[in-house]
Amino acid sequence: MAFGRLLWRSREIKAVYLSISGGLGQVYDSVLILTARILGHEIFLHHHSFAYIDKRSPVFSLLQKAAGPRAIHICLCDCMAAKLKAAYPNIRRLLTVPNAALAKYPKQPKSSRDDKIVLGHMSNLMLEKGIDTVLEAARQCVALKLPIQLVLAGPTLGPFVRAKIVAAQTEFGSKLDYRGPVYGDEKDRFFRDIDVFLFPSRYKNEAQPLVVIESLAAGVPVVAIARGCLTDDLADTGTLALTSDEFIDRVLFVVTQIVKSPDWLRKASGCATQRAQALTLISERAFAELVKQMATTDTTGDREASFLGRRPE
Repeated sequence: MAFGRLLWRSREIKAVYLSISGGLGQVYDSVLILTARILGHEIFLHHHSFAYIDKRSPVFSLLQKAAGPRAIHICLCDCMAAKLKAAYPNIRRLLTVPNAALAKYPKQPKSSRDDKIVLGHMSNLMLEKGIDTVLEAARQCVALKLPIQLVLAGPTLGPFVRAKIVAAQTEFGSKLDYRGPVYGDEKDRFFRDIDVFLFPSRYKNEAQPLVVIESLAAGVPVVAIARGCLTDDLADTGTLALTSDEFIDRVLFVVTQIVKSPDWLRKASGCATQRAQALTLISERAFAELVKQMATTDTTGDREASFLGRRPE
């Protein structure tokens, strides 16, 4: 469908935007991109995965050669842009456009409480997203008699993970609150109810998860493994870890600091909000620049951008 539209509407199109696939879908992407280049269109390629950036991919290498040196590569953060350029030196034109402008800000302020520290994790609950590491972090907090509760949200993917959640509910009792998938007001309530958001993702395609930015926007500090754009997004927050073991140590440190001084959490919450606001401002300006570049018409003034993948919001 996209290929046919590209051919039949060629005279109406000035620029082509394509959201790059993370895997073998790049073979089809390459055909579209090469066709657009032959037809003389300006090409914008939007990257949403680190899989072929962290580990050089022969398929993507062919794709970027098909796009040519004039193609504009849209990255989610400066870290992604630097790694993309290092892995594929022939790429010349880069534009950083963070996802933060797409994040949903909470409708109400975060709840306050003194009796417990509530840790939260929300994602597709699976091993690649670190559900096992989240449960182990909570387990070690309980073993140290730290006053925590763990709130989980999201669908469980596969019988193995469902069994782990059921077993954890028996193990933790009232200290574990599993809410299932949450949307709208229930998602807002999740962020209001937690003090610290846990995100130990090992997912190979992890790039710039909106749930992390939404947590920051809610004034909830995030403890995460440094993957994808999280190194940039959580800069100066002091909550990044490099491995699963370091992640658990970092969670224990954060919870202990909150127990020692409730003011620590207030300051961390303020830092999270400020970081979200800064990311959103950068994102809004970058999106405006992207739209401006894509909307610029040629001398005839009657050609437009064609979106062959997900549209930039």
